[in-house]
Amino acid sequence: MKRLLFMLVVLTVCAYFISALALSYDDTMDYESSNNEHNLLTNAFELEESDYAQMFTFKSPIIAGNKFPIFFTTTAPDDGKYYIAITYGVGRVDYTSGKFTIYDRNGVLSEKKEHITLGEKFLYTREVRKGETISFSMESTETYNPGGIAGTFSVCFNDTHTAGEYSEIIKEASCTAPGILSWPCIFCNESAKTVEIPAPGHVPGEEETILEPTCLREGIKGVLCQVCGEVLSSETLKKAEHMPGEFVVVKSATCLESGINEQHCLVCNAILAKEESTPLGHTAGKWEIAKEASCSEEGQNVQKCSVCELVLKTEAIPVKGHSFDKWQVVKAPTNEEDGTQSRQCQECGYTEYSIINKLQ
Repeated sequence: MKRLLFMLVVLTVCAYFISALALSYDDTMDYESSNNEHNLLTNAFELEESDYAQMFTFKSPIIAGNKFPIFFTTTAPDDGKYYIAITYGVGRVDYTSGKFTIYDRNGVLSEKKEHITLGEKFLYTREVRKGETISFSMESTETYNPGGIAGTFSVCFNDTHTAGEYSEIIKEASCTAPGILSWPCIFCNESAKTVEIPAPGHVPGEEETILEPTCLREGIKGVLCQVCGEVLSSETLKKAEHMPGEFVVVKSATCLESGINEQHCLVCNAILAKEESTPLGHTAGKWEIAKEASCSEEGQNVQKCSVCELVLKTEAIPVKGHSFDKWQVVKAPTNEEDGTQSRQCQECGYTEYSIINKLQ
């Protein structure tokens, strides 16, 4: 008996919605379920060429692990895109846990896990062929929520949508390129209507130097757009003159050779002028001993340039001569033979010998 009553309820509801096939795009239907059993509500809509959108609201308790008793079936009038939009939580509490899944006839279409906020919208898009029947249902895995699930369900086909009252700019217009103003569809939030925002054109500023000229390059003077900075008109400025710096020493002068000084541009470092500096000449230093005099040889004093150490003058140091100690008898003389004596230089160690005549 219960099964028979249930089937009668289903047939009655189906008959009601089948009679509404001629609904226009702004018609809505409400469905509310309080039965925790596997309810099935089938809404069969044929989307005609002049009837691209349908919408209804649903309210249902949560049946853990089971599909919602909301099913939708339609047949596509042509090849195109099929938009399914679900706005969760119309006048109900947040969906705090579990999983919110949308099924199409081929399996899972999309799902949302964890917390779902009141008023949150999910939009699913699917490619379809002409005459293809599209079905989907919803499922929850949450175990308990006294507020149940409530929401608004809408369907749009292809790119024909119903524009809402409010528009939004989806592309700002630039000085030269138009922008786009869009009105979202009241059912699925896709763009239902767009209009072009005209490009306002450039806003010329005052003439100014865009690029300063230097001694290396020409400059540019012109007018810029105050909005986008594009150069609207320009003319060339001739190169600037070199900026001379101080003379700097490139090569220092020596005692014998001239030096070189150069003047460079402070901007590009180009050589602007050259000048030679006169040789410095030698600077005589103190006399110094180059070679000490010995007992038998002269020594030498020299005077050098204190800068380059070139020898400027020389002078001889006289021979010192030997400085002997006393004679020492090496061999005493006899009546038959001469003797020998010697003395040694205390400076160089040279030994001088002489004969001692034999005795008479």
